[in-house]
Amino acid sequence: MAQLSELKYITSKGIFVSHTTAKDMITYHRAVVVPIYNEAGTVKRVIESILQHIDGQTRLILVQDGSNDGSEEILLELEASGYFTSHGVDLVNHHVNQGYGKALVSGFEKSLEYPDIRYILTMDCDEQHQPEDIEKFFSFRDNDMVSGSRYLADIEKGIKAPQDRVQINKKLTEKYIGLAEEKFQEEWKITDTFCGMKRYHRSFIEAFIRALRTIDNYEACLGYGFPLVVWNFYLYWLKLHKKKLESSFAELAIAKIYISNDRTFGLQLDFPRKRYRYYLNCMKITFE
Repeated sequence: MAQLSELKYITSKGIFVSHTTAKDMITYHRAVVVPIYNEAGTVKRVIESILQHIDGQTRLILVQDGSNDGSEEILLELEASGYFTSHGVDLVNHHVNQGYGKALVSGFEKSLEYPDIRYILTMDCDEQHQPEDIEKFFSFRDNDMVSGSRYLADIEKGIKAPQDRVQINKKLTEKYIGLAEEKFQEEWKITDTFCGMKRYHRSFIEAFIRALRTIDNYEACLGYGFPLVVWNFYLYWLKLHKKKLESSFAELAIAKIYISNDRTFGLQLDFPRKRYRYYLNCMKITFE
């Protein structure tokens, strides 16, 4: 009988993480991490579609982040039925909502339990990311980060993107281009700061998780501003390891898909100006 893994990872109150056997841990080389919050209407379809587009060496890691719409019950039922075990799926269950960023961190930590996983892809559960793009991201071998872009090519599906989101994304992207050029004296070709579909190299994620634990105030940005914390660390990490942007980073065109304008950021973040100020505060979290 396989022994339970003795690798330890940090969890917060209200988080349950299933144990994984050592036998399972030696077989996976890639992971797909999907944060889930109130996606009862799409979660089953997304899981099935992802499983159709990944191979047996790719582990699917779902992070249920305190949903109150029935998503948790759907996932627990699938887990209890044995479906996840038979399909190579892990469920990390936050009983209380922790935020988009914390869901990603939990997914990263779970991925790192598998010592052979080299690449980690994140994607959303609202059907605005296409599982058929997964293999395109994994086809990049040498880059530390491959970031999806909804603006690199004119591929638009569904309804028109909300203009406040487009404009905020554009402003923040321009700020990061300026920061990168200031740090590295080279042009950085990036067009989409907030795309949730990204492929990371394991070494980057390991360093990122270690660094997070040294930052006192990052918890304030564990929500939708978390991608900016990732960018901040990425620029620091590049400089620390004396890497070139052109060889470390790649951007991959994906479709711009918006299903509904009814989705909310919650609380004050639905107001564009307040959301933008929140993002600017997240940009201030540094690792230097």
